[in-house]
Amino acid sequence: MFGIQTVINFFIHSGTGQAALTMPVMAPLSDLVQVSRQSAILAFQFGELTTPIIPTSGITVGVLSLARIPFGRWVRWMLPLQLIFVALALTMLAIPSLAPQWVGW
Repeated sequence: MFGIQTVINFFIHSGTGQAALTMPVMAPLSDLVQVSRQSAILAFQFGELTTPIIPTSGITVGVLSLARIPFGRWVRWMLPLQLIFVALALTMLAIPSLAPQWVGW
């Protein structure tokens, strides 16, 4: 779900629009794979972490052009931080998905 939300964030930057498009599918999908709906919402929220590095974000590109920072330089600077964010997001998503198994639910 996190990967799908990240890909969709590349095309749809509006959080409200993205939620309206994906949540009617993600909620039943989370029920089907026996993941809590709260975890599906968490995956949706973590999908927004890639906004500062995607070239289709008008705000990011606009601010970079105002600051006269080339997009390539920005990506080289932000990529290590984005990788840390993805690792933390996956860790934080694994905890609620595995927690019911740990306590025997």
